[in-house]
Formats: sequence, structure tokens, C-alpha cells
Amino acid sequence: IGVSAYGAIRSTSDVDFLVGDEAFTGEGIVVELRQGIPVSVGGIPIDTIPIRPDKRYLEEALDTAGESEGLRVLGPEALVAMKLINPRPGKDDIDILSMVYYGAVTVDEVRAYLDANDPRLVNRFEAMLRTGQRRP
Repeated sequence: IGVSAYGAIRSTSDVDFLVGDEAFTGEGIVVELRQGIPVSVGGIPIDTIPIRPDKRYLEEALDTAGESEGLRVLGPEALVAMKLINPRPGKDDIDILSMVYYGAVTVDEVRAYLDANDPRLVNRFEAMLRTGQRRP
């Protein structure tokens, strides 16, 4: 839904939810979802993506999230960052390139966002752009 909210229409088989520490229980290595956090709704799988301590900027991005189809959607720069953090091969780079292609976000806006919030992702973003430029 997130990518589709920015004009890059594609089908999806799941919904990703960014969740803060309040969604989890446990200490140390073993962490579990709190009771009541769905793993599917209406037969649609829910992927819960924890916000790691070094990625708190994503929690801040939730404060300014927009809405699409009744769900909160991260801004395009934060959505790109989320997809770069744990990329699914082939799928997330296409999503990112589509968002740039459809004008939801510019390469310069993403670079500036990553520089300010998660500079370690800049190289991954640049590599994804180079790979995408070689595709037919």
C-alpha cells in the first residue's frame, strides 16, 4: 500500500507495519510479539517490522505519516529508507525505482534524508540506482 500511495501501483500479498518497542515482549535474544498483535487480517499477512534502536528516525516518521486506504503511510523518503534497511531482492529496489520514476520522491530528496538520518544507507541506495539503470 505504501508504494501504491505514491503512484507506483503494484499488487502485494502482505502489509508491512512498522512497530515500536511497545509491540514486543521479552528480554535479550528472545523477543515475541505482544498478545493481540495480528499476524494476518482478513487472510492478508501482516509483516511487523521492529524499529531498531539505531533507526529511531523511522519512529519520528510515523508522527508525520500520511494516510492511504485507511492506513498510515510513511513519507516517501522514510519508506525508501525502510525498504533499504531490510531489502527483499528484486522487489524493494523496483519499488524504490518506481517511486522515483513516478515522481513521488527525487534521488536528491532521498540522499538528503539518508544523509541526515542514516548515512550508512547512502551506499546501498547508490548501488541500487546503478543496478536499476542497467535494467532494460
